[in-house]
Amino acid sequence: MDPNDPDAPLTRVLQLQCRALAAVPHEFRAVGTWLNYDCALLPYLDDEEDRARVVADIGRARAALDAVMRYFDLSADIPEYHPGALDWFRDCLNRAPQRAEPFRVTAGKLLRLHDVALDDPKRAKALHRETSHYIITELAPEIVALLDILTGEVEAQEQSRVAYAETMRARADAAVTDILSISKMVRLISLNASVEAARAGDAGRAFGVIASEVKAMSEAIQTSAGTVTVTVRDLADRL
Repeated sequence: MDPNDPDAPLTRVLQLQCRALAAVPHEFRAVGTWLNYDCALLPYLDDEEDRARVVADIGRARAALDAVMRYFDLSADIPEYHPGALDWFRDCLNRAPQRAEPFRVTAGKLLRLHDVALDDPKRAKALHRETSHYIITELAPEIVALLDILTGEVEAQEQSRVAYAETMRARADAAVTDILSISKMVRLISLNASVEAARAGDAGRAFGVIASEVKAMSEAIQTSAGTVTVTVRDLADRL
């Protein structure tokens, strides 16, 4: 795709990365629910082995939340993603109703709940209720709104890709048609030249050889044009 073409869609790699980033709110919801549930469960466990397993699980959930939260840091460098894909995701974040602030607030509440659940499980009960209330009233609507924005953007990218592929196919077909038209003209000129060379007898023999070569070249152009047509259409279908 021509980077200077204003109608050109994002490259396929960028589109795939944008789709992956569009799943981040789902990932946040999953790890947030995981951490919130374990922290709520811990105060009710008396068996030391059960507590140890849940504490270990809380540690994994905390690490997962830390990993997801980097996507909500507008200045974070995330090497595995192209800067263009990150800019796209952050632009969507900034267009969310609360500019995705509930994600950061929820993460802060969950991390505090994590610390309290480990140090003072009894206090964690009340903090869990407060955190859950915030998730339901503030975070959930923000997740829905952000997902609507992300889904709309991804669908628009796909429509742009399909439309661009059709445009490129039409342009290629038009170019091949022009090539075939020129090839036919060259072939006709070659045929006329062959006739005139035959009329000229020995004097026109050399010119006849040239006319024959021109005809062969015209046929080769037609064959190549057919191959180009098939190749371009295949590429457009795969774009």
